[in-house]
Amino acid sequence: MRVWVFGGTAGIGKAVAQIYAARGEDVLCLARRASDIAGVRSERLDLDQPGSMVGNAVERLLLAEGLDPDDRELRDSVLSGETQISSFRKRWFLSKRGAPDLAIVSSGIGAYIRQDLWRDDWWTDSRGARHAGINTIFRVNAISRMWAANELIRAMRRKRSGKVVLIGSRCSTRGAHALEVYAASHAALRGYVLSACRHPAKRGVTVGLVEVGWTLTPMTANLAPHVKSAIERELGKMMTAEQAAEQIVSACERITAGEILEIGK
Repeated sequence: MRVWVFGGTAGIGKAVAQIYAARGEDVLCLARRASDIAGVRSERLDLDQPGSMVGNAVERLLLAEGLDPDDRELRDSVLSGETQISSFRKRWFLSKRGAPDLAIVSSGIGAYIRQDLWRDDWWTDSRGARHAGINTIFRVNAISRMWAANELIRAMRRKRSGKVVLIGSRCSTRGAHALEVYAASHAALRGYVLSACRHPAKRGVTVGLVEVGWTLTPMTANLAPHVKSAIERELGKMMTAEQAAEQIVSACERITAGEILEIGK
């Protein structure tokens, strides 16, 4: 099985990629940096870009994955955008061949910003993920992930099989201390999945959402104790990334079109 994991080089995404790699699956990690997991391929993909740029990057990767794997020079030229596939029929065929069987879109960012401390410039801050302004959080967690999912769904529809699973957060429906923006960005994924699942299902493509509970990741590791306690009261006991990954993999195996599964209760 061909598995793509977005954000597969850190946190939950990396733990998910490790599980599939241990099973002997063909795993491709898409993230800002190369994967250090043995036997796992990786390609650079930065969701901290305008959605159209993310969509174009995924399209190029679908085309490159459909080419002869021994023709590395051609594959690299497609990924870099130097080579254009002019024929629609050829693009259609290559994107169909390059589509994975399962895509897990797990990468995302967050920031703990108390509502009363928001500054006006945070609403339109587009300086990048390190600053985690409100605009940036929505661009990475919602808009860019939807663009990526759309390209994957399109290719999977052409081969009439596949599964796209977005990874959300339980705080989208429960709320959490100082996570108003993060929760809202993940709530957008619920509406997307419930709407995007319908027509693809008729062509054998499953689109679903797994909402993860409170998990120890690089984003949550250095929080102040009182913040951790407040979030734990709202979202339950904290899991490790490995525990969350095991439940995500299990959920991906049983999820159906338009289904939203909660884990980490």
